Parts: sequence; structure tokens; C-alpha cells
Amino acid sequence: MHGIFYDPIHDEIVVPVALGGAVLKLPGDAAGDAPPKRIIRNAPAGSPTVGFGNPGAVAYDSKRDELLVPN
Repeated sequence: MHGIFYDPIHDEIVVPVALGGAVLKLPGDAAGDAPPKRIIRNAPAGSPTVGFGNPGAVAYDSKRDELLVPN
């Protein structure tokens, strides 16, 4: 996995999962096999919602409090 980062504002570890088409957000103190607090999934095929591709990396815009996932 690449592009893992720590978000100090929300005390979360953000993990892009390219092959799973998802982004995991874990508690900042997560260790071992801790479950994610949130899972952001790609839009299903055929959905009118625009999804993201296979997220190999993510970025965080602290000014806008947005998680950025490139297509």
C-alpha cells in the first residue's frame, strides 16, 4: 500500500486501497488488526454518482477539510 498518511486534525490514519476501490480511515492510535472507523467506497458501476478510480494515493486539504482522491 502506498499513500498512507496521518491526519492530525481528525486523529485518523488514512489508507487508500487501490485494488479494493476504497479509502479506509482508522483511529489515530490504531494498531494490529484494528477495524476502520469509516470506509469510503467507489461508486458502483453504472451509478450516476461520479466515483474515483483505484486510489493509489490520497491528499487532504486542511483549509477546506476535504479528502482528495485522484481519478
